[in-house]
Amino acid sequence: VYVAGYFQGPIDFDPGAGAVSLNGNAFAAKYSSTGALVWARALTGDFGYEGSAMTVDAAGNVFITGNFNGTIDFDPGPGTYNLSSGTGESVFVLKLTSSGAFAWAVQFTGPSAWSEAHGIAVDSPGNVYVAGAFSNTVDFDPGPNVYNLTSFGSGDAFVTKLNSSGSLVWAKQLGGSDDDNALAIAVDSSGN
Repeated sequence: VYVAGYFQGPIDFDPGAGAVSLNGNAFAAKYSSTGALVWARALTGDFGYEGSAMTVDAAGNVFITGNFNGTIDFDPGPGTYNLSSGTGESVFVLKLTSSGAFAWAVQFTGPSAWSEAHGIAVDSPGNVYVAGAFSNTVDFDPGPNVYNLTSFGSGDAFVTKLNSSGSLVWAKQLGGSDDDNALAIAVDSSGN
């Protein structure tokens, strides 16, 4: 069982006799089929956070997407991997290994823009698909290149594909003059 969300103050994530107390703002945890804690990780920072969707691949890697504003350290271990949303709200995609260690994190952001993610899926080669909504102009390339999409109305839906390392493969938008949103995504064995 995998769980992700947000919390305030220290919380004991071990439902058994032990104690695994974490401080932070957001968390991911893995429990065995009998409900025993396998691992729990916390994310910290000066931010507003909303983890909207999570999926797990065949190797047990955990993928979480949602949106945040402010600055967040996406490395739940001793390292630091800060991302900042700028002036708006940004989509994030976080990958943790099967043991809960930080693998990578990326974001989609733009000046005076907002973006939010609601769905995530992973195919068998490890490509990651994210769906949600955005307004104004957002750069969907988390790397050094720029791949801007600009909404037609007050908000458009988006679907994007990242490779197994978190680099952009493609991004598409859907929408018209009204608000548009994508709330879920699934991928079949052929990558459709």
